[in-house]
Amino acid sequence: TNKDYSSAYRYFNEAVEISRRIGMVEITMLAYGHLTDVDVATGNYKRALEHFKLHKACSDSIYTTENQNSINEMEAKYQAEKKQQEIEILNQEKALESMKNRVLVGGVILLLLFLGAVFVALISRIRDNKLLTSKNAEIQHQHEEIQLQATRLAAANHEITLQKDLIE
Repeated sequence: TNKDYSSAYRYFNEAVEISRRIGMVEITMLAYGHLTDVDVATGNYKRALEHFKLHKACSDSIYTTENQNSINEMEAKYQAEKKQQEIEILNQEKALESMKNRVLVGGVILLLLFLGAVFVALISRIRDNKLLTSKNAEIQHQHEEIQLQATRLAAANHEITLQKDLIE
């Protein structure tokens, strides 16, 4: 009946006002859709077209908002994945740098150990050479002593042989 349509029309208009005030676009869209139905049922096609356009605008707004939310969500996910990849790359670079530093420190330690061993060998060789030189000098001195004693003994032997020949 006509009275039912006017009550419905009034309630749907209130629903539009309240839902717009609180920002519930979905409810506003539904209320405009019902207002379109009431207008068509009462033969008010001009108003039905206006309400249908408003219903469509709300529907487009929801669709656009949902698409924008979806785009924003995908963008946020992409940025998060990109940041994660950057973090992983930085962690890999840090690990590589750390490994390089450890290899470098190890190389320096090995080089120092090698140089230390060469230094110890050199010092040992110098000490051994000094000892050999000292021993050679001592042997040379003893050789000269022995030569001197041999010369003295030969002279004494010659002297004894002469005295023996004189006695005979």
